Amino acid sequence: MRDKYLEECKIIQQNSTYTAEAHHQTASVARRNVFWLEVLPAVSAAITGTLVASGVSDVKLLPLTIISASVSAVTAILNPNKAYQEHLLAAKNFTALKHDARFLHEARSANIPDDALALAIQSLHEKYNELLKMVPPCDDKSFRKARAVIHKGIHEPDTDWNGRIK
Repeated sequence: MRDKYLEECKIIQQNSTYTAEAHHQTASVARRNVFWLEVLPAVSAAITGTLVASGVSDVKLLPLTIISASVSAVTAILNPNKAYQEHLLAAKNFTALKHDARFLHEARSANIPDDALALAIQSLHEKYNELLKMVPPCDDKSFRKARAVIHKGIHEPDTDWNGRIK
């Protein structure tokens, strides 16, 4: 039975790895959206508004000022930064869970009795499921990109247990 618990622990680690990376990918897209929807229109509105108000430029820039200010106002209501923060937090939580699962099956499992191991893995399983209920979903494109990143070995340690580079 111990082998089945350890296998479940490895599955939790793997699932957490994929879920964390997918949320990192989604957060990355959301971060770019923050720039294009918040920063660029606000800067554009400030610059063109100042030029029009100071009389340096004629009223040809006024429509651009109005559009930039309108985009800034709508963006303030939609709050794309919220999506970035939510996905980044989800990625961090799943990364921590991944490390907990790895530590349990690679380092601690040999030194704890079967019943304690079963409880620890059950706790990890419940924590994973609770996180899934709380976080926003990722899109399929982010998951596919996450899978490609993981398959490149980015989440594998660079050294072995003796500190030698692999």
